[in-house]
Amino acid sequence: MTTPPRAPLFKRLLTFFRLVNLGATLGDRIAIAWSFAANRLSAGPVFTTVSVAGKRFPIIIDGPADRTVIREVFVDGEYSRAVQPTPRFIVDVGANVGMASLYMAARFPDAIIYAIEPCPQTYERLVRNTASNPSINTYNIAISSKNGEAAFFVSAAHFGSSLRARGAPGEREIRVQTLTMNSFLDQIGLERIGLLKFDIEGHEAELLRGLDIERVGQFIGELHFDLMNEKMEWFEERLSGRKVEISQTSPYRCVIVALEP
Repeated sequence: MTTPPRAPLFKRLLTFFRLVNLGATLGDRIAIAWSFAANRLSAGPVFTTVSVAGKRFPIIIDGPADRTVIREVFVDGEYSRAVQPTPRFIVDVGANVGMASLYMAARFPDAIIYAIEPCPQTYERLVRNTASNPSINTYNIAISSKNGEAAFFVSAAHFGSSLRARGAPGEREIRVQTLTMNSFLDQIGLERIGLLKFDIEGHEAELLRGLDIERVGQFIGELHFDLMNEKMEWFEERLSGRKVEISQTSPYRCVIVALEP
């Protein structure tokens, strides 16, 4: 796969200033700006507070991967297309360090959010980032097409760990608990949820194979066609009867929104 060209300098500067301006105070903006240098200097994580949709919450920035997630969620608005009716229950599959869950909590303050992240180290960060928000519940499991256990692949060389091996340098295998989405909803006592967000690095089809789609009001998530065999037609057929909207984010990836008619 060809490495994408680097963004023009003007675009990178604009992204930098938009990220910095998420800071709730001047000190927080300085901390976000410092995070760019802290990574290069191995100075450790940066603790700051951001303001989103009129809400403030503390977060930890520990390297470029965190800033990428913050940019995708808060600057690019990857999940801003979540629409009415306002969801009462939200499940965030592949919650990573919790930025999407925090965004949903800010946008839908009356919602209860269930954030799922299988990677143990990432899960620890998820818990820390969301600790101040009682509406977010966290779960250290993976969502798949079967209940049980599965190999999970973690590598510092990749932005996202995955249930799919990539053969990246330093990639290591761990074992994680898996539940189908149907089983997870049964476990938390919900027959139906208003919104399902997912970002699970090529395992999207397995999520849908383990779910009765009528149990979800709206879907929004990333599809990683470079990491799976299924094509767009498979998802359109699986979500038939829904209004499907696609936003291309790269030659191999897109954000899909599926709404009830």
